Amino acid sequence: MLTPLCSYGLSSVWKSQGLASRMFCLVLLTTSIYCLFSATKIMIRLRSLRRLNPAQHLARIERSLAGFRDLLANLRQVIGSVFCLFGFVLFWNLQTIGNFADHSKTPIEYYIFQNFVFQCFLGASAFLVFLVLHLSQWLVTDCANSCAKRLKVAQES
Repeated sequence: MLTPLCSYGLSSVWKSQGLASRMFCLVLLTTSIYCLFSATKIMIRLRSLRRLNPAQHLARIERSLAGFRDLLANLRQVIGSVFCLFGFVLFWNLQTIGNFADHSKTPIEYYIFQNFVFQCFLGASAFLVFLVLHLSQWLVTDCANSCAKRLKVAQES
């Protein structure tokens, strides 16, 4: 998967992308930073909530958990919308696989294949980033749900 990146370098991969791909990469980078920052913030706050006594701080814990649920729902929406944008950009780029200006004796099929391999590399890289974002969101949701279950058990006791 890293063959295009290793053989051409990051700057040449960036330069060979179109405007839509570059904008998508920036959106994906921004989304990744936002999601990982939010997930880290929730995990740190969940850790501090575990130290609180549910009998004494019940309202504070419930408010925090409700805020976490809202933020996690927002993260799911952001990841889903950027995933839809990725599909649009990928298929937009696949339409232009045969577009190139070259007057050499190299067969056209070679350039089409190289463009296709490059688009597959970009797609695989984006899917890897989405997998990491999804797994981090899933882990944080699981931690928040387990904290809510512990709170419910503590209330029933």
